[in-house]
Amino acid sequence: MIIHVTRHAQPAPYVPKPGDDPQIPPGDKDISELGTRQAQWLGERLIELGFKGMIHSSPYHRAMQTAQVVADVIDAQILPEIAIQEYVPNPGLPDGRGQTIEQIHGRYSRVVPSATMPYPWFFTGPEQQPEVQARVKPFIDRIVSEQKEDVLLVGHGATIWACMSVIIDLGEVVGEVPEAGTGWNCSLSSYEVPPDLSTRVMRLFDVSHMPDESVTSNNEYMVS
Repeated sequence: MIIHVTRHAQPAPYVPKPGDDPQIPPGDKDISELGTRQAQWLGERLIELGFKGMIHSSPYHRAMQTAQVVADVIDAQILPEIAIQEYVPNPGLPDGRGQTIEQIHGRYSRVVPSATMPYPWFFTGPEQQPEVQARVKPFIDRIVSEQKEDVLLVGHGATIWACMSVIIDLGEVVGEVPEAGTGWNCSLSSYEVPPDLSTRVMRLFDVSHMPDESVTSNNEYMVS
C-alpha cells in the first residue's frame, strides 16, 4: 500500500499573539482562497498518481475543509481521525470546543455516512514530538496491518513529521530517503509500505504540483 501524507491548506490570514506558536492559527479558521487552490492542485496531483483510496483527516476544520476540497477533485470519501489532530504545545486542552461528529457530518459532504468519532477529542498538553509520535503510531499500525488500499492523511505541521518518523521506523527502509525540507501546506509525502514493512520513501514534502509563489507554511511564503 501507499500512504500519502499532507498538511492542511493555508488558513485564512491571522496575527499570532505574543507567546503563541506562529504556526498554529488561533481558533479553527477557514482555509484561504489560496488554500483552496492548493488543495485543488494536490487533488490533481493525486489523480496523476492514480490515487483512489480513503482520506483520513484531522477533525480540525482547516484540515477537514482541505480534505473536502481534495475529495471533491478526486471523488473520494473522508474519515475523521483524532490521532492526527494538531499538537498541543501548552499544558491542558486547546482553546475552543472542537467539532462534534454531528457537526462534521453536516459540514462536509464527503465524510463517510457511518463515520463515528469520540467527543471531546482533544489531547492534553504539553506535547512535544515524542508524544505526538506515540499517539500517531497506533493509527499508522492499524492502517498498515489492514493493507486495504492506499490512503491520504491530512494533518498538521507536527503530525506530518510524526507520521514520517513512525512510518520510517516500521521496518527496513529500502532505497534512498529524500531530504526532508519544510512541511509546506498541501505538500505531499508518500511511503510505499508492503506487508513485510520494507518501506520505500517515494517523496517528502514535495510541492512540485504548486507554483513556487503559491507555496506556504501558513503565513510564511516560500517565495517572498
